Amino acid sequence: MLFHRVDDVGPEDEAVHGVLALFAERGLPAIAAVIPEHLRRGTVRALWRTPAVAVFQHGVAHVNRARPRDYHDEFPAHLGARTIGDELARGREILEQRLGVSVNGYVPPWNRTSGVAHAALARLGFEILSGNRRYRPRTVLRRQDISIDVVTGCAPVRFRSMDAVMADLRAASAGQESVGIMYHVQRTGSAGVRFVEELLRRMEELGFPARGAVSPGPR
Repeated sequence: MLFHRVDDVGPEDEAVHGVLALFAERGLPAIAAVIPEHLRRGTVRALWRTPAVAVFQHGVAHVNRARPRDYHDEFPAHLGARTIGDELARGREILEQRLGVSVNGYVPPWNRTSGVAHAALARLGFEILSGNRRYRPRTVLRRQDISIDVVTGCAPVRFRSMDAVMADLRAASAGQESVGIMYHVQRTGSAGVRFVEELLRRMEELGFPARGAVSPGPR
């Protein structure tokens, strides 16, 4: 399976909306990782226009609550199981009420989270976890991880060279059954949309068709 994942969806951003539309127009398997507390009206409309794009929950506020020197994590174990479960449930309720979609997938901010959070996600009925292939936590959730990032930094966003991304794609496709590509295109404007358009064009030329699908749940 080859799929695309757009992270940090929620704030008004024409580049994000444009990239989601590219995947929807081409019928490509794609995930919108949506931050519940950042979700704005224009992004709700953009997601309504792209119903084939799967909505996954991306944290709740996408804030780091880890202790100093620990890896960034919105839901580290020290918050406790009850607090973590209540917050995750509240975030999902925001998405489901505003988007009219049943949310069954979760993308941890910074691509990983605590075992306590994994257990809470399972209790709440989440079915799919999409992190980074480098991290292999214990979880009963089905994994649908990304393995390629098209940027080298997010503040500001800096894209990698197209040749480097394509080399990673060829290597990953040769050794993995599932390959996911992650995008952060916030605040890049039309340049970000053009980058993704060019990437998709090169993928098509080299014979990387869409494989499989990502289930968004009923709308």
